[in-house]
Amino acid sequence: MNEQPVLNQSTSLAVKLANEKNRLSFPVGPLILLLSTVISQIVAFLLGYLELKTVITLACIQITLIAVCFIAVKANKKSFLGTTYFKKKLTLKQILLIIALCPLVICSFFILATLFDMLLQEIGYAGSTDLGTDEGVHIVIMALVIGIGAGFGEEILFRGVLLNSFRNKSKMFAIIFSAICFSLFHMNPQQTVYQFSLGVILAFVVIETRSIWAGVILHFLNNFVSVLFLGDIIRFIFKDSLHTGLIVLAVASIVCLPLLYLICRQLSKDAHKKEGKPKEEFKFIKRLNTESDSEYAIPYKKSKKAGVIGWIILGITLGLFSLMWLINFFGISM
Repeated sequence: MNEQPVLNQSTSLAVKLANEKNRLSFPVGPLILLLSTVISQIVAFLLGYLELKTVITLACIQITLIAVCFIAVKANKKSFLGTTYFKKKLTLKQILLIIALCPLVICSFFILATLFDMLLQEIGYAGSTDLGTDEGVHIVIMALVIGIGAGFGEEILFRGVLLNSFRNKSKMFAIIFSAICFSLFHMNPQQTVYQFSLGVILAFVVIETRSIWAGVILHFLNNFVSVLFLGDIIRFIFKDSLHTGLIVLAVASIVCLPLLYLICRQLSKDAHKKEGKPKEEFKFIKRLNTESDSEYAIPYKKSKKAGVIGWIILGITLGLFSLMWLINFFGISM
């Protein structure tokens, strides 16, 4: 009669031990983010002098992010696959829900991105998100490189390494701060609002599924669809007038946001069921704001010194991102 509870306790202990083994401390995640950013910017600077095709440069930057994360995690004597949540497989239901999220994310938040872009133009910003696709490079190849490269490189860095170091914080903290870092990391003023919104959803699906594959799939689909189709769609929407286009985007957002919420809630609800808690206890937003991964890892003593160092490194990193953002905003030539 008591075999099942004993089995559940053994399984839970095994999960806790595995998570503890692959846990990164708070200073380590921000430090890897800082190192990855600096090294990838150096690589981009050097490749710029070689005047390589854009697609090659973008691929090299993502490979650099993966390499730095791999070396840093191994230097901490952790399992790379375990630390970055690659070991957890997704169910078919989870995969289908994540695929459905892609158009909903784009439709829900593009109105905010457009309004922010208009605000930037009003105050004098004249930048562009054009990737500058080289002649002879098919747009599909560019879409695949951006989709696959960022799908793995940026997911490993932000939803793998960085989220791992936030595991003793609340889920809401981890989601918001990783999204802020993700948004500023791109250092592109026009992309700031949309990248933050996308970063929130990516962090959420990885936290709830406990699998980085959720972020990889959604990130790939978002980038692939954006590069291939989004430009033509936006031109079609705004072909008549600016006001008509804004109304279309606003209606799309109003329709898609509730659907986005329902899918996110379902992903969280499925995770909640696996935790074995009574159905009536489920409170979606409250749960995100109060829970961390503490139930899935053995608690460890928190070092105040390590916490202070972590915040200092995170502050320096965000400061660097903000500086590069301002440089791009004012069009300062490096």
